[in-house]
Amino acid sequence: MSVRRGLALVPLSLLLASPAVAAPPKRPPKPGPKPKVTEVEIGLDPFAITYGQAASVSGQLTGHAVRQPLVLQGAPFPFQAFADVARGASGADGRYSFAVAPPITMRYQVSSATDLSVASGIVHLTVSQRVDAAVSDSTPRRGQLVRFSGAVGPGNPGAVAYIQRRVPVSGRFRTIKRTHLLDAGLTSSVFTTHVRIRHTGLYAVRVRATHYNAQGYSGLIAIHVH
Repeated sequence: MSVRRGLALVPLSLLLASPAVAAPPKRPPKPGPKPKVTEVEIGLDPFAITYGQAASVSGQLTGHAVRQPLVLQGAPFPFQAFADVARGASGADGRYSFAVAPPITMRYQVSSATDLSVASGIVHLTVSQRVDAAVSDSTPRRGQLVRFSGAVGPGNPGAVAYIQRRVPVSGRFRTIKRTHLLDAGLTSSVFTTHVRIRHTGLYAVRVRATHYNAQGYSGLIAIHVH
């Protein structure tokens, strides 16, 4: 007996079914604008230095403060225009610091490098003249001529150096000789003069303030007359 092979019947629903298509991946949401620096705090340490010394301009940012680029700007007397002095960035904690050693009195502020309208307040750094002085003999005979010499920085040729002695009773300094500073370049001026010494005591040299630097004093010089 022959066996008829029949065709297998396939359900119509399987023939009409579409192949499965994977859904397209969802696009990540567009990032919003990054938070900005909202405030720049500023401090100065110390507020007054002598020519040749350094100070620190430092502070902290608020807002998006991590590693933000910053600009340090400075203005010399008469303090009307600020110019870029240095560039830096805040650290991971939002803090920043700039070391400065200007030759003259300055004002400073710190701004965001990406938005200069976000700026700190203004700090004022006073720079005094540096006065170095020495004498040729600290134990002279009474009435002996002693040479006072030294240098003043920055250069201030033509200014007056005041040789002074401290009055024991009042503690104030009295001028006993004047001499003019001589040109020795941009960084210094020099002086030399002879003074007749009649009293044991403490002596010093003073140079008056200019528009650019505060007055300067030398260290005390002890002279003992015998």
